Amino acid sequence: MIRMNMELVYKQLDELLQMGRIEETEDFLIAAMGRAQQEGDYNSLIALLNEMTGYQKETGKPDKAVAYGAQAIELMKQLGMTKTAVFGTTLLNVANACREAGKLPEAYQLYMEAFPVFEKHFAPDDTYYASLYKNLGLLFQETQEYERAVECLEKALAVIQGKPEYQKQTMVIRRQIDRLLAVIRKQQQEQFDRQEASAEKKELIEALIHMECEAFRQIRENRYADWDVESLKEYIYEFKMTREQGVNPLALEWAEKNE
Repeated sequence: MIRMNMELVYKQLDELLQMGRIEETEDFLIAAMGRAQQEGDYNSLIALLNEMTGYQKETGKPDKAVAYGAQAIELMKQLGMTKTAVFGTTLLNVANACREAGKLPEAYQLYMEAFPVFEKHFAPDDTYYASLYKNLGLLFQETQEYERAVECLEKALAVIQGKPEYQKQTMVIRRQIDRLLAVIRKQQQEQFDRQEASAEKKELIEALIHMECEAFRQIRENRYADWDVESLKEYIYEFKMTREQGVNPLALEWAEKNE
């Protein structure tokens, strides 16, 4: 088997991107993938599929990115590479594409599948973990699970803080955490206000019911004051009978008077 010179491929790819020849980049990657497949160089093909996934995502075509990423995952499964470090990073790459494409459940599943692979190949302070936690945090932000988002972003921050080469990313993640914490505080305040309003409304309703019952009692007492004993007994009997039949006697009386 003849292996492709991937260093040369990456160099040519970088030159195309640096010169802004974006439209030629996709054709270049397609041609390279064709050569890798023809030569049976599946490691290079997997690398190129990952490059194409990233390229499509960065150029605003997340659905095509997901399609190429799915090809990479399927190929690696066929080759029995699901326990390799490359499989873990491929899962992360494709999960990011799914998130960009709005396929949030699929993205979450892929992120979860990446964790056990990462645990096997990477140390807890490896920057791959920072990328995994950061992107998972962005997913939780999109699903409006802000507390889980903050938890993930803080884990990402713990990996990269103090590393000079990640100073800019550290600042970005810190700002993101601050924004999310502000959203969480606002939601908590709104929930508290709703609970307070609900409790106040309940008290007011109970007060109104008490006032209405008291007023109704006084009206009825005044009305029955002039009735004789037999009339009262007969009314009580009719009242009980209609109530046993599942009818509100007072509502029935009101309806009859207002026909």
